[in-house]
Amino acid sequence: MMKLRIGGLQWSMGMILLPLMVGWGQWDRGPDLPLPRAGAAAVVFEGAVYILGGKTNNNTLLNTVDRYDPRTGQWEAAALPNFPKPRYNAAAVVFQNQIYLIGGVGMGGQVLRSVEVYDPAQNKWFSVHRMHYGRQGHVAVVLNGKICVLGGSENLGYEYADDIEWYDSAANDWEESDSELPEGRAAPFIGVVNNGIYLFGGYYIQPTSEALVGRPDSSGDFSWFSLPPLSSPRAYGGSVTLGETIYLIGGVGSNGRATARVESFRVPENAYAQEPSLQIPRSGMATVLLDSIIYVMGGYDQNNASILSSMEMLNLRYTSLKASDDPISVPADFVQLWGYPNPFNGRLTLEVGLKTVSEIELSVFNLRGQRIRRIYRGTLTGGVHRFAWDARDDQQHRVASGVYFAVVKAGSYVRKFKMVYVR
Repeated sequence: MMKLRIGGLQWSMGMILLPLMVGWGQWDRGPDLPLPRAGAAAVVFEGAVYILGGKTNNNTLLNTVDRYDPRTGQWEAAALPNFPKPRYNAAAVVFQNQIYLIGGVGMGGQVLRSVEVYDPAQNKWFSVHRMHYGRQGHVAVVLNGKICVLGGSENLGYEYADDIEWYDSAANDWEESDSELPEGRAAPFIGVVNNGIYLFGGYYIQPTSEALVGRPDSSGDFSWFSLPPLSSPRAYGGSVTLGETIYLIGGVGSNGRATARVESFRVPENAYAQEPSLQIPRSGMATVLLDSIIYVMGGYDQNNASILSSMEMLNLRYTSLKASDDPISVPADFVQLWGYPNPFNGRLTLEVGLKTVSEIELSVFNLRGQRIRRIYRGTLTGGVHRFAWDARDDQQHRVASGVYFAVVKAGSYVRKFKMVYVR
């Protein structure tokens, strides 16, 4: 009988043996940062997580860069050369295989216009043209072959920026968009889906619950549209995007305290869903997504009294595979599986992403490893395919509330997704 071992889970023909305790769907504690940081920026670069600048104990500003390698599970302090100007509340992006560190608050409380760039070919930092305005608590994304910077504040008070700038690397210049944000805001949550920039919450004197999406035209001017508001005002948290889902993590509420709350915004449904809460309430943390794992690093504690060195990780999808006891290389994008809303109490949408034409089988299993529903078996083209599960078994009986697993098999590749059904 052919058997596969999947991260400690044993497959056999016709049955899955699943443990009751699973290592995904909840936040896990990772190794601590080499030193506490809040207001730091972070990027994913060359398969590792880099955290840049920020504040540490005694409000000391940093110009150092540490690296976390998920392959070794270890941090390396001072993994890159120091950048010239210490700063916190900056924005960072990877653009044209270089790290751009943009704006922020420098020494003496100066809000910076400067942009520093790390070039791995030379292993050094250099400066490019400054922005039109100093900014801190702004957001930056790469869109349409340029860097787009939005919002923030132009000082440490209440002068919120509503202007938008684009960086053109060929001209080494910043171009100010003719359009503006409907109103200025600092430290919002952000996501980019289908060429739209989604903004949630942020500071406008106090944390706000307002959400909106902007869509740029070919000239870089935005049209803005309102979205459903957050359930409560929040700002200065972390956000990542996976597919068409934007995760909004932690941050400061209207009471001035950090929260452990995590929710997601699913773009196709234009709706929010509750996600597992952080272990530690925090704000001003650095957040990235790498290989379907969210990394949340540092930040301020619940009362804004201490700077944290802890890291938490949330595995959004199961991605590793072992055949027998020997690891084999699995392309992370060959087959993917995710679902929404989760938890659910009526119908859950499952999405299967395939790199190429494949024979697949998509089924639902209970915690005892029994298949209770076969959703699809057949050939699918490359791309994303949607299926629905109505919380019924193959006999059309409604299942009990609890934890279930959607499992997709495509050849020797297997992915699974944990679902929580609440009647």
